[in-house]
Amino acid sequence: MKSASRAWLNALAHVLLISSIQADPVIETVFYDMPQALLPQVQPAPTAALLATPGYPDDLNRFTLVARQYLPDPLIHGPGPY
Repeated sequence: MKSASRAWLNALAHVLLISSIQADPVIETVFYDMPQALLPQVQPAPTAALLATPGYPDDLNRFTLVARQYLPDPLIHGPGPY
């Protein structure tokens, strides 16, 4: 029983240490053009929020999706690849 509680305390100390040195995640905005074969028959018009997104394409003939990628912290998760 003593060994199990010691292992639990070591794990808790590790989690607290990692959370104290964890940096803010790197957030990247990326754009994906929908492949022609997957386009809907009726393409919706981009919303005002999409048009206000920096880097969003001005071409209304493209159906572009916006994604936010949260990249892992290499200090915690290693150098990758992810």
